[in-house]
Amino acid sequence: MKKIVLLLIFTFIANTFIFSQELIRFYENSKCGYKNAQGEIIVSAIYHSGSDFKDGFAVVLQNNKRGYLNTKGQLSIPIIYDDASLFYEGLARVSQNGKYGFINKSGAIIIPIEYEYASDYSEGLSCVQKNSKFGFINLKGEIIIPLIYFNARIFSEGLAAVQTTKWGYIDKKGSFTIQPEYDNAYFFKNGIGKVTMSGKSFYIDTKNRLVKNEVIRKGPENEK
Repeated sequence: MKKIVLLLIFTFIANTFIFSQELIRFYENSKCGYKNAQGEIIVSAIYHSGSDFKDGFAVVLQNNKRGYLNTKGQLSIPIIYDDASLFYEGLARVSQNGKYGFINKSGAIIIPIEYEYASDYSEGLSCVQKNSKFGFINLKGEIIIPLIYFNARIFSEGLAAVQTTKWGYIDKKGSFTIQPEYDNAYFFKNGIGKVTMSGKSFYIDTKNRLVKNEVIRKGPENEK
């Protein structure tokens, strides 16, 4: 009896795993479709392109417009957007008529399509641009960090690179933790961020201390 129960549990888990697997993208005659894990075609190759699945959705392109498939292969969000990203933190960035906003997984517009630019959400914030200035909004669309910067990058490890006249780093309260002194600045990863100054690139830590200089790899173009 114990063996039978264990077998039934194993069978249930195995079937659940199989049917919960996301669909696999394939191409046929330069068109994109999706198969299940057993190789059965669930969505015929009718789309001009398509993404892999993330959080239960894939972006598909048809006639220069984008929409979303769910894991059953159904078109759950219409193909009406000029641009569209995958879902991050429950919201997806979409574009119409040169403006950006966000929808939820039901396709409802949560944040109005009114920004000149919007990044995918990272650490609960999106970098957005309006009237040529950059700032950050939360998942409700509330402006958390004013749109006052000439440029900005997404948050990573609690910090975001922003540009006044020079680049520096701010925290989620909008306070500079590294003053703007760099010609360019990028994301932090594992506590290290790449910056440039006076034509040279190097890496700093979150306390603005030099970690290492960038290694210049030799190649045919700079061996002369």
